[in-house]
Amino acid sequence: MGKDYYGILGVSKNASLPQIKKAYRKLVLKWHPDKNPNNKDLAQKKFKEVSEAYDVLTDPEKKKIYDQYGEEGLKEGMGGYSFSENDAFGIFSNLFGGMGGMGGGGGGMGGFSSFFDMGGMGGMGGMGGMGGMGGGRRRQQKPQKGKNTTHNLNCTLEDLFTGRTKKIKISRKIFSSYSNYTTETEIIEIPIKAGYADGKEIRYQKKGDRRIGIEPGDVIFVIKEKPHPVYKRKGDDLFFEKTISLKEALTGVSIDIKKLDGKDLHLDFGKGEKIIKPDQSFRVLNAGMSKLYGNQKGNLIITFKVQFPTSIPIKKKQQLEEIL
Repeated sequence: MGKDYYGILGVSKNASLPQIKKAYRKLVLKWHPDKNPNNKDLAQKKFKEVSEAYDVLTDPEKKKIYDQYGEEGLKEGMGGYSFSENDAFGIFSNLFGGMGGMGGGGGGMGGFSSFFDMGGMGGMGGMGGMGGMGGGRRRQQKPQKGKNTTHNLNCTLEDLFTGRTKKIKISRKIFSSYSNYTTETEIIEIPIKAGYADGKEIRYQKKGDRRIGIEPGDVIFVIKEKPHPVYKRKGDDLFFEKTISLKEALTGVSIDIKKLDGKDLHLDFGKGEKIIKPDQSFRVLNAGMSKLYGNQKGNLIITFKVQFPTSIPIKKKQQLEEIL
């Protein structure tokens, strides 16, 4: 099971942004390592956990992926999303007016202890600046980020059923000034997982154009599912239509279907006293699309279209009347 970011912050999935921020402020002050000198290991773990939950749930793109696919989908879909202790202190510093740092060496907590010694939030007036603390430092600002680049990634239904890896060449501009740049190319290996669907985004962070003083944007690949000549997909289920004769509808029919993994599936319908009605559907369990998580599959839905004859000789009609 992945991390429950909502549970970590103690908020519901419908929590508003102010509610998420309020929960973060409360917990991050509770678990700051400098406030827990006798239990620093646990505090560092909780501090980072709370900050990571805040980072995800306050970012619309990350939150969207997390809500749909969980932590595993987030870390894969965001091009290897990760969260470090430095990130946690960076968020804290930004939100609480840039107090202190990592002590210069990356291991200590530096000036944060003085923040708690002075009474914590007493003179801050909520999330505002450091007015009540003698002016304080300016709030650190995140660097401007460049535009994201989006590419369509065409995949067959077979690709999305079995999974595969695609190699794609991307290019980016490396600017030495406002208008002067060189072009850099890179081969990216994109893992297509079994169960991915049309519209799924695979994100590679900071792979976009590079400009001085601007954080590179992300490169995003969007799955585009190609139409299949046999199957139609709806969620995890596959749909297949088969046209049969009136005779087959009344007496039974055997069909062989080529599955998306190349294996044959043999099925019998309407045997014994049963008949097949026009537009009747049959569900074959666990024979549909691969699911993204776990080894289960969706279902295969087979719908029969009965082709009626255009005419019947009178003698045969009389025979049918006697039979029916």
